[in-house]
Amino acid sequence: MNNQELINHFLQYLIVERGLRHNTIQNYKQDLTKFVKFIETECKITSINDVKREHVQLFLKHEDHLAKSTISREITSLRMFYKFLKREQLVEINMMSYFDLPKQADHLPVVLSYDEVTRLLDSIEMKDFKSARNRAMVELLYASGIRVSELIQIKLSDINLNQNDLKVIGKGDKERIVPINNYVSQIIHKYIVDYRNPSLQFEDNPLLFFNNKKQMISRRSFYNTLRKIAKEAGITKNVSPHTLRHSYATHLLENGADLRSIQELLGHSDISTTTIYTHVSNSKLKEDYNKLFKKGD
Repeated sequence: MNNQELINHFLQYLIVERGLRHNTIQNYKQDLTKFVKFIETECKITSINDVKREHVQLFLKHEDHLAKSTISREITSLRMFYKFLKREQLVEINMMSYFDLPKQADHLPVVLSYDEVTRLLDSIEMKDFKSARNRAMVELLYASGIRVSELIQIKLSDINLNQNDLKVIGKGDKERIVPINNYVSQIIHKYIVDYRNPSLQFEDNPLLFFNNKKQMISRRSFYNTLRKIAKEAGITKNVSPHTLRHSYATHLLENGADLRSIQELLGHSDISTTTIYTHVSNSKLKEDYNKLFKKGD
C-alpha cells in the first residue's frame, strides 16, 4: 500500500472499529495528510517504513509556529496512526514511541459576567425570523450550557416547553435531559409561533432552528453570527458558543451548584473536566478581592 492507502486504511479502522465522530476523523485525516505530504516533498520519502526519527523531528520543527494544542493533536494523530500500523504489521518500528506530547499551558476559559450576558441577550431584538431565531439560540445556549453541535441538531420534538426541559444527544450519542427556565421557554415559544412556523409556510421540518434554506445551520455560521452580535453589543472579549457554555457552568457554581450536578448538566463523562470551573471561580474571586483592596488604598 502507498502512503495514502495506509491513511485510508487507518481512517476506515477509526470509523468501523472505533466508531469515532466525523469531525474527529477529519482531524486525523488532515494531520496525517499533512505529515505524508511533508515527508514526500521535503524528505523525499515514498514509504512510511523509511521514515526515521529525524524525519519526524523535522516535521515537528516545521510545525513549531503552531499553537501547542495543535501540535499536541498532530502528535496524537501520528501516535494513533503508527500504533495501528504496528499492530497490523505494516511498519517494523513504531516511530512515535520516541515522542512525548508537549506540555500544555493552563488556560482558563473565557467567561462572561452576568452584565455582559444580559447585554448580549438584550441586544438581539426579535423583529423577523433571523433575529428571533438568533435570540432563541443564544438564550437557549446560555440557559442550558449545551454544546453548539448539540444546539444546531435540536429537533422540535426534543423540546418540552410545558415541562421546561430539553432532550440533548451529546458526545458518543449519549442522551441527557437538560432543564431550561420559564423565561427561555417563553422566548422559544414566541420564536416558534410568531417566526419559525410562519417562515416554513406549512412545510414540514423537524429542526427547531434552520437557515434561510430550511437546512441545519453550520457551527461556523453560528459562530460568526454570535461574534457579530457580541461585537455590536460592545463586548470586547473573544466570544464563541463555548464561551456561553463556560459562563453557564461558572455562574451555576458561583450560585451554589455542586460539581456533580454541573457535570451531569454539561454531559461531561469525567468530573475532572468539570473541575476547571472551580479555578475560574477562584480566579474571579481573586480579581474581585484585588479590586476591593485597590479601592481601599
